Amino acid sequence: GYGVDQREAKDRQIEAIEIIMGALTTDGFTYKGKYHSVPYPITLRPKQVQKPHLRVALATGGTPDTLELAARLGLSFYVPYQGRNQFQKHKETYVAAARAAGRPESEIQRLVGEIAVMQTSHVSETNEQSYADAKPAVNWMAECVRSVNRPEDLDRWSPELQKLLRGQIERPDRGYEDYDGYWKAFLYGDTARVVERVQHLKDAGFNNII
Repeated sequence: GYGVDQREAKDRQIEAIEIIMGALTTDGFTYKGKYHSVPYPITLRPKQVQKPHLRVALATGGTPDTLELAARLGLSFYVPYQGRNQFQKHKETYVAAARAAGRPESEIQRLVGEIAVMQTSHVSETNEQSYADAKPAVNWMAECVRSVNRPEDLDRWSPELQKLLRGQIERPDRGYEDYDGYWKAFLYGDTARVVERVQHLKDAGFNNII
């Protein structure tokens, strides 16, 4: 719609992050990239309190290239919950990439401690009430995601872009399509069940929940 080739998305994202982080940490910041440039020195004011910069995390489904990008740039990440074993793989990929980038162990441990998991939730007096009240909203969310992620003219896209997008929208891990499984996996139910789910996430290694 904007005349931008989706195959450029990752490189454009990297440049945008480099500009944001550079401006947050460098007075008189300039930048020259393939897609973006900051030709004249800029200095942001007022300064952020946090040093060296605001707490920043990349959103990811757990793809290795995004985890490696976050590690290289010294950023944390947040993911949807996909199970304890899957999260452990994400963390191992991230730590290995951070070490390969030459980041000190103390910084790596700090960044790992900032990893967060995304969860939707609905707490009610009873599990049955939570299940019934949340179902229309979760079904609506699934319907919205389907409608915006599947372009009506996809068959007219180039074969390369069709393959890219179909790989995204036809993934088998779209858990909200299965409401029963979705409700059980996330922070739904009465207070006792939700506390139990939070403890499960903590045991899996998450210190932060979004």
